[in-house]
Amino acid sequence: MIGYGDTFMFADENDPKGHLRIIITKPNEQGEVVTVPVTTRRKYSDAIVPLEANDHPRITHSSVVEFAYAKVMTILEIEALIKSYDAKRKEPMDEKVLDRCRKGAVESDNTPNGVRSFVKSLLEPARES
Repeated sequence: MIGYGDTFMFADENDPKGHLRIIITKPNEQGEVVTVPVTTRRKYSDAIVPLEANDHPRITHSSVVEFAYAKVMTILEIEALIKSYDAKRKEPMDEKVLDRCRKGAVESDNTPNGVRSFVKSLLEPARES
């Protein structure tokens, strides 16, 4: 079963080779998680969470988490992509990087509002009514 901290390669219309995606949250009651893609660092990249080659075996050069393409997915969706060979599971990500990714998802101006709210709700302690 795939879950928190796992990574997978997933192709899209812009890059048939795919990008590494990281599951940065634990699943909620509905099995939903936030995934974020890693991409090559460019001059105008959102550099809130920079990554280097030693951060993960699939990262071979200066990269960043691209929060503009962060999304909420279900574990079942991700497992179906892997089972159909549309995605390929990779090595898990280190906890320190996961923590930076969650904080970056909240801080980045590029994170979609629904994703930001999802992450914030998981980071904030439950309030008593």
